[in-house]
Amino acid sequence: MDIDLQPLPALTYTTIGGIIDLYIFTGPTVQNVIEQYWDIIGKPMMPPFWSLGFHLCRWGYNKIENIVASLERMQKADFPLDVQWTDIDAMSSLLDFTYDEKNFHGLPEFVRALQADGIHYVNIIDPGISSTQTAGTYFPYDDGVKRGIFMRKFNSTELITGKVWPGKTAFPDFTNPNTVEWWTNVTETFHDVVPFDGMWIDMNEPSSFVDGSTDGCTDNTLDNPPFVPHVHGDALSAKTLCPSAQHYLSSHYNLHNMYGYFEAKATNQALKTIRKKRPFVLARSTFAGSGQFTAHWTGDNQATFDDMYFSIPAILSFNMFGITHVGADICGFILDTTEELCTRWMQLGAFYPFMRNHNALGQRDQDPASFSWETQQIMKQALIMRYSLIPFWYTLHHEAAMKSKTIVQPLFFEYPNDANTYDIDEQFLVGRAILVSPNLISESVTVHAYIPADVWYEFQSGGRVKTVGQFTDLNAPLSKINVHVRGGFIIPMQTPGANLVLGRGNPFVLLVAQSQSGSASGNLFWDDGS
Repeated sequence: MDIDLQPLPALTYTTIGGIIDLYIFTGPTVQNVIEQYWDIIGKPMMPPFWSLGFHLCRWGYNKIENIVASLERMQKADFPLDVQWTDIDAMSSLLDFTYDEKNFHGLPEFVRALQADGIHYVNIIDPGISSTQTAGTYFPYDDGVKRGIFMRKFNSTELITGKVWPGKTAFPDFTNPNTVEWWTNVTETFHDVVPFDGMWIDMNEPSSFVDGSTDGCTDNTLDNPPFVPHVHGDALSAKTLCPSAQHYLSSHYNLHNMYGYFEAKATNQALKTIRKKRPFVLARSTFAGSGQFTAHWTGDNQATFDDMYFSIPAILSFNMFGITHVGADICGFILDTTEELCTRWMQLGAFYPFMRNHNALGQRDQDPASFSWETQQIMKQALIMRYSLIPFWYTLHHEAAMKSKTIVQPLFFEYPNDANTYDIDEQFLVGRAILVSPNLISESVTVHAYIPADVWYEFQSGGRVKTVGQFTDLNAPLSKINVHVRGGFIIPMQTPGANLVLGRGNPFVLLVAQSQSGSASGNLFWDDGS
């Protein structure tokens, strides 16, 4: 659909069809609106404790020795790390539920060794299942055909095929109840080989390298509707499946936007069945309610200061959408990052709900330990801030799951009567208590930030802020991200460890920021993390 804002004021909806149900949430506060919305779509999942730590990934490790080298330099430099990931280059011939036994020889043993050290492992799975392997040699496809779980062409028993990384592919129909059993089965079969801790479901719009299918689409009104919204390629089939493709529940025309939702739900259920623990799923394509099942990252960004800035409104928006465990690819996915940009982004990323450094094939290494000693020290301080605040983050996740509270939010959520906060999208609040004002401009050593009229303290020094209720220029050399604590709040903290498993028993600290009247309060939620 297209939604246009009219000057009346009014909204104009132009849709491709369907039944429109409009829900009006009356608040009266912004958080009340969020609570009412989440009552309809479902509250966010409570993530496993380990997923709140630092995640490291790249497309282009190419062989297991490069992962080992990255981990060794991270450990030598005393960087905390909780999750190691691999991308499609770890697959055998880019086939789902496989690993390259030549270039990633020993991956199962490597993963078990990571886990013994308290580090978790996440692998990538795309929905497109190769349909061209010799019969009897590729279990995911053979079993899927046997169970009848793949999507089909319009009014046909023939499978619809697209083209993704391994070539010609069939697509599971996650609205089919049989698909959940199949998905659990193939996932468990691979988990028996490589005991991954979480799953990264990518390309699940679903994405394809051809428009519609390898055989094109029909001429019916599903594939050629009278109205096409402003979408990529000016066609509903552009780089995805034909709208006429058939699901168990309906046509792809009606279900396209929910493909990622149903895959995330099936993946969440599969991991619960297999691991008997709280699941971790990361999905690229989401829908209203997806936060019940999955975390999200904002997609393939670029290593630019502009994209670092855009990540802030993105994570704030997805928190409103109920997908609270969200982040962007820190330091940028496409293009070579720079030491300055990656330093600033690591500082900002330490305050994303989901913190992952990830980049693309052919780009320079950008794990923190790959930079100069001076840069490493700054990045390490950002990670120490992140890890010291993990009890606070975990409590915020619990409040999101139980009480419908956003984890990160715009300033106007807390200061609705202050018009100065309405347009601010370069600063944000973590919970209600922490104000983050990152430096988003190259070679700048100050941040033009707004400090709401309240009691505020500098996080690092503890000094009280004197200038409030106005914009001010804060000192922001490369070594510093401006973080302020709001008076009246108590923030639970913990001495960091090398990872969250090893640091689990470390001492707690309470950061008490007194209000004007000298009072403060806070919460802590703590369980076994799984």
